[in-house]
Amino acid sequence: PQNGVYSLMQSRDGYIWFGTQEGLVRFDGVRFTVLDRANTSEMKSTWIRFLLEDEEGGMWVSYTTRGTGVARYKDGVVRGYGTKDGLRSDNVVFAHKTRDSCVWFVHGTWGSPGTGTGSCLRTDAPRVSPVTRYLP
Repeated sequence: PQNGVYSLMQSRDGYIWFGTQEGLVRFDGVRFTVLDRANTSEMKSTWIRFLLEDEEGGMWVSYTTRGTGVARYKDGVVRGYGTKDGLRSDNVVFAHKTRDSCVWFVHGTWGSPGTGTGSCLRTDAPRVSPVTRYLP
């Protein structure tokens, strides 16, 4: 795998995940498995910005390439989400999960995330709810 790591996390099932310049990498303690555009067609970019695990064990991925939206990896399948699915923008710079199964996405450009828009996607029923203003 590529050695430029931009995000790192351990999932609840014990895997170590790396977001790199050349894709999403999973380490099981013995070997590395790389998910990239060459072997995963749903990946919109290979340069991974952040990783976030949701309540169902799905792995959310955001890319550094503008306009690529986000993707969710679950049970060996990658599914992309973007404005066609209800996100306010395909430029996602950060995400946060809440206790009520909502993953909040912050939209903007790298270096200036505070654009005042966001989206909430509930992982228990994939539905996107646009948000036009943040609470102070």
